[in-house]
Amino acid sequence: MGATAAQSRADYRATHEYLTGAARWTPLAAPILTARGTKDRTVSAANLAAWSALTTGGHTTAALTAGHNLLRDRPEQPAATLRQALP
Repeated sequence: MGATAAQSRADYRATHEYLTGAARWTPLAAPILTARGTKDRTVSAANLAAWSALTTGGHTTAALTAGHNLLRDRPEQPAATLRQALP
């Protein structure tokens, strides 16, 4: 099931606000899982670590053998990582 245009816009807006500091966020009580391709030269480990400030429920980072386009290049890896993280 794909995201709607409104959901995609909201995701990009949230990312922009987070990266620029334009909005203050109340930490979630839910865990956050972030993923990064080990060959990704765009997103650093420090970028992902910053997400821990947005949760009181724990933050986990997964390093996947891929580049920046995880879902396009190696969709089985993010899917497996997400399945393992779910209770």
